[in-house]
This record gives sequence, structure tokens and C-alpha cells, in this order.
Amino acid sequence: GQLRLYLVKVYELPKVLAYVMVCENLLDRSIIVPVQQVNFPHLLAVSSEKDLLTAKGTDGAMTKVFMVVGR
Repeated sequence: GQLRLYLVKVYELPKVLAYVMVCENLLDRSIIVPVQQVNFPHLLAVSSEKDLLTAKGTDGAMTKVFMVVGR
């Protein structure tokens, strides 16, 4: 476990679901948010507010991640 994701909100639309999550760095060093490696059935888009998370316990260790998934 390098990262932990918390589901914050789900938006349900007729053809898609949109997920808002908080991503937390669990390491004692900075890490890049690996949005390119996200694999999810029917994934249409994924993005994060920040590309780089600082070490756990610091102010920059968390960011929001957004996913859009087709139904």
C-alpha cells in the first residue's frame, strides 16, 4: 500500500457515474499520483487535483481524484 483512496461522493447520471475520491500518500516520501495506471471497468476519464503528493503526515499528502465511468 502506497496510496489509500476514500470515496467521498458519487454522481449518478443516465449514462455515466462520476466518483470523487480522496487519495492519501502512505509513504514517508513524495510520490506521483499514478492516474495513468488506474484500471476500472468502463473507465472513461480519470484526473487528480495534484500530480505529486508529499510524504505522509504533511499538508500536501492528500488530493482529490475524479473518475468518470460508463454504465
